[in-house]
Amino acid sequence: MDLRDVPALLITGPGPVLLRLGVVDRLVTAQTMLPEGLRLLVIDGYGTGAGLRCAGHETGAAADLTLCRADGAELWPGAADPVAVEQRHTLSKALSIAGLSTYAQAWWHWSHGDCSWAHQRSAGHARYGPLER
Repeated sequence: MDLRDVPALLITGPGPVLLRLGVVDRLVTAQTMLPEGLRLLVIDGYGTGAGLRCAGHETGAAADLTLCRADGAELWPGAADPVAVEQRHTLSKALSIAGLSTYAQAWWHWSHGDCSWAHQRSAGHARYGPLER
């Protein structure tokens, strides 16, 4: 599904950002759990280039995310200050409750249904394999 067609989610750049419908549904659910004034901002998914070389992106089951204000101004929860730590916690809580898993070394990388997700959730197998170009 092309995220340009999902008004509940914001993306960076004009190009297509494609994700599996099950992932999109979970991101929209996570968006509803964020405090008023905060939005999910999708930086990368399937079809945006760099992400295709990273785990999960080739399946359409992974997205790189951050937070932004309602006006679209990007926040950067990667900093070490207390506000950024709280923002990461807010992001993590909403996405985890919605059923996504993160890659421990990359707070911005979240997935549902790929191999990493299956391993973290002890699911036995991934729901999604690589997408064909």
